[in-house]
Amino acid sequence: MAAIPMNRPPAPPSKLRAMVESIARLPPVQAEALRMIYEEGMTFSEASERLGTTQVCMRLRSHRACKTLRAELDADALRR
Repeated sequence: MAAIPMNRPPAPPSKLRAMVESIARLPPVQAEALRMIYEEGMTFSEASERLGTTQVCMRLRSHRACKTLRAELDADALRR
């Protein structure tokens, strides 16, 4: 469902490092939601079933994680 587009050029190592560092700072439940949905390719339904929570909760965790990452990475870009 939420596959990462493969037609983009690879990100520079500095951006990848910033992304990995930002993900590491996320609350564990948000990082796990991202991993299950974007890395493993699970649907919100599959991920919520595995964790014993609701789809709404998984969507919220994913949304909050993406919002936090976007803010951190944008702030990091402005500092450079």
